[in-house]
Amino acid sequence: MFKFISLIVISLTISQIVVCTKFDPVIRVQNTSNGNLQEDLNEFLNLVPVDDIRNLTEFFYANDGEMRQSYDYLRDEGFKLVVENISKLSLVKKFITFLNDSGVDFAESKKRIEKIVLTSEEAKSIVVNDETEGNMGGMNAFFSEALSLIPQDEVLSLLFVKMEESNSFSSFLEKLNASDYENITDNLKKSQGIQEIYFAFHAHGIDIMEWAKSLRSFFGY
Repeated sequence: MFKFISLIVISLTISQIVVCTKFDPVIRVQNTSNGNLQEDLNEFLNLVPVDDIRNLTEFFYANDGEMRQSYDYLRDEGFKLVVENISKLSLVKKFITFLNDSGVDFAESKKRIEKIVLTSEEAKSIVVNDETEGNMGGMNAFFSEALSLIPQDEVLSLLFVKMEESNSFSSFLEKLNASDYENITDNLKKSQGIQEIYFAFHAHGIDIMEWAKSLRSFFGY
């Protein structure tokens, strides 16, 4: 289960980068799976209350100066250059290929996140509340509150059902415990490019390790 949570964290990181920067060469991989696993994953994604999280995003952007700065940084040209560099890493391509070959449609996850993420034009149209520039907790607090909107009981119930009844999902979990996946993710997390991303995130109020802690709590770990 911990490997599954780790996968979510890494996928969220890469998806957030891809969506916010509009830079997506890393996901241009032909999907050769039969789609059964993606159907399982879509059932989880369908439990995410997109409209509620979208409203929360707009509220934080309007009222939390720290979150707004973090959000705007992800669209900064300087950050895009960092993304271009890590997109060239063979380890990143191996990770995406692993997901793809396992039956995960990374592009589908990207589309789901796009429904929540504000475009530059939408962000500019939001009226900023100058009287509440005080810190509400920034991007980390936003992530925690967004996670609280997802129906935990339903997600966990579906997770146990899929583990028992879905061959594609249980096979996927087995792959996450295999040495190939462990080698890819360990090397990816240790790579200079990913370390630069984590450092850049942390310097701009985005603590991926805190996100991971929130996810572990969500799944009861």
